[in-house]
Amino acid sequence: MVVNVLGRSWELNNSVIEEIRKEAHMGRGRGNCFSAEEIARIKTLLANTDVSISDIATRMGCAKSSILVINRKFQIRLYQGKRTQWTFARNVASASPQ
Repeated sequence: MVVNVLGRSWELNNSVIEEIRKEAHMGRGRGNCFSAEEIARIKTLLANTDVSISDIATRMGCAKSSILVINRKFQIRLYQGKRTQWTFARNVASASPQ
């Protein structure tokens, strides 16, 4: 599955999804892992909105740490040591939508 966010494509193959699951335990409770579609939705929310990590986690029914792991993995938002302020990573912000 290929996901386009702000003109940048990410391939969500099984190995990438499995790696993300291992890093964050990707659970919303034990044994409930994100699907590729849910990961794509989280990436879209991170890249296209100013919705907070907490609000995304609430909307997706998971822990904030799971959202943060996805953000770090795909380098969508850069927080630079700040909790409430962020910028888009250069590779996402400079990309134009297709």
